[in-house]
Amino acid sequence: MRLVPVAVAMFVRRNPQGVFETWIQEREAGPLKGFWEFPGGKIESGETAWQAVVREIQEETNVSIKNQGQLLGIFHHDYGEKRVLLHLFKIPWEDSLINAPGLVVPLKNHDSAHHWGVNLLPANFRFVEHLYLSIYDGANEHSTA
Repeated sequence: MRLVPVAVAMFVRRNPQGVFETWIQEREAGPLKGFWEFPGGKIESGETAWQAVVREIQEETNVSIKNQGQLLGIFHHDYGEKRVLLHLFKIPWEDSLINAPGLVVPLKNHDSAHHWGVNLLPANFRFVEHLYLSIYDGANEHSTA
């Protein structure tokens, strides 16, 4: 089975109450239609993971990423019919997300995703843990506000 390289964006901001938030979107097509996920897509031949995430976000949401993201890690996930190699980026919030169909969700603890009330893709639960740790580890807290 082939391993498909994918780039994923996790936008982050601190709301007026001091709680960090991220943004997810609902899949609109394919076998995983109706599931929620962090936006992104396949890395095309000849492009870097960062170039792919910028392109995919523009295509999917019409949001232009203006600030450099931070690679949080590279993970693999097996969906049965395919395996994906996911390049996960933490990206400063883009105000234009307000115009994109999606959902703003809080990052109150490492398993926040279990409390969002949506059908989140399985691999995305692990992403929430990594994003939470990158924000609340103390060293990075002030750089993501």
